[in-house]
Amino acid sequence: MASNFAPELIFLLFKAGDAMLEPTLKLFLYESVQQSGENDATAQERGATYMLLHKIVINLPALVLGLVCGAWSDKVGRKLPMMLPCVGAVLGALAYIGSEMFYPHILPLVLVGAAVRGLLGKSAVISMALHSYITDTTSTVSRTTRLARLLSMNYFGYFFGSLLAGILLDVVRFNIVFSIVGLINAITCLIIVFCLEETSELGIANSDLFSIQNMKESFSVLTKERSQRFLLLSFISLVTLWQVCKAGEVDVTLLVVERKPLNWRHALYGYLLAADYACLGLGVLCLLPILSKRMHDVSLVLIGIFFKFGRVICIAVGGSSYVMFASVVVGAPASMVVSGSKSIVSKLVQYDEVGKIFSLMSTGETVSNLIGAVIFTTVYKITLPIWPPTVFVIEAVFFSLLFLVILCQASHIKQCTPNEDETCNESKRDKTPLIPNIKHTPPTPEKFSDPTYSSTVEKHVSFSDCLIEKKHTVRFN
Repeated sequence: MASNFAPELIFLLFKAGDAMLEPTLKLFLYESVQQSGENDATAQERGATYMLLHKIVINLPALVLGLVCGAWSDKVGRKLPMMLPCVGAVLGALAYIGSEMFYPHILPLVLVGAAVRGLLGKSAVISMALHSYITDTTSTVSRTTRLARLLSMNYFGYFFGSLLAGILLDVVRFNIVFSIVGLINAITCLIIVFCLEETSELGIANSDLFSIQNMKESFSVLTKERSQRFLLLSFISLVTLWQVCKAGEVDVTLLVVERKPLNWRHALYGYLLAADYACLGLGVLCLLPILSKRMHDVSLVLIGIFFKFGRVICIAVGGSSYVMFASVVVGAPASMVVSGSKSIVSKLVQYDEVGKIFSLMSTGETVSNLIGAVIFTTVYKITLPIWPPTVFVIEAVFFSLLFLVILCQASHIKQCTPNEDETCNESKRDKTPLIPNIKHTPPTPEKFSDPTYSSTVEKHVSFSDCLIEKKHTVRFN
């Protein structure tokens, strides 16, 4: 039973460490700039530049790894891709500790730590591996619930991590927080090793990670001819653009609350992030299951965009701490946008393309972190002398246009992606054959007791938009 919750626990711990690390590192860079004796405006500009440079160094290597790791994990298994980002976080934390010890050589060592984390995949790779692991080990009946629970762990991990960072930054130095992050990721590695069973059937240990073929297999999902390819590309782009705005908001919000009239202390910014992720987690864990029984996925996306627009307006026009915290409550239903969009995408692809789609979306998350930081910090620096919240007004305009476009296409999207299970993404490991025309030979009692037993199933499935002929291995757990 422990292994049943292990993927969620792994995601919770990793995201908690990531949530502790990111705001602590940003505040660490910003405080280092302030110690140089520069005025507030110059410190704001240099702090934004350093955070942007850090984003570039950490996300570019992770982008390349994300493109090839999806197909690679199908050959070597899911556990190794899960472990790589955790090891990277441990090594990165050590580099950040060293940067504080060897002042004034802070920036070079910070960039070294960022590069190591990026080269080992960061959050994109572990997210892909965990989503694929859930898909490998669940039936179509329970998969939606497990994936939603995994997404909630993402938000709650950020909640606990941000809250803990806010508490610790009031009483301890930065290097203590970096040390705790390293310990959390070390524990996560041990859980992966001892609490998860490998799901790979191939086990090709000598598979080349950086093979061009791995990248081609991932991109083939986007280039393959299909009747709803434009709709598929549109919602993948929507998820990426949504993460662009989220990543940019986090960086700019820090700069906004650190300057007048708010002048927040470090801990208060951590509390804001904690409240934000707690509300998003409650939204996807409590609100989404209720509404999804009565509404189509596209309706959930529209509701999320509407409340996201309301939150951005609150940030733009509110100049007090109360409004900043109230905005996270207003934006709680926005967490349904990513869930609804991924659900729509899953209905537009075949069952053997799900892993590659997760890989591409994780890569899009990495790209969005980089692009969001570039766009938002650049616009913020340009508009700072005019009106600092200008970037949030621009974002609100974007969300309003996005809402109108999706609203106009809602009927077409509902026709192409019905809520009933009529698509081709059936599990390779369903314990009960859910599709007709499956030749299945029941195991004998002796074989059933053997955990390594598997029976080959010849499957010939005809759907409205696809014809699949595959040999599959069915495991009896």
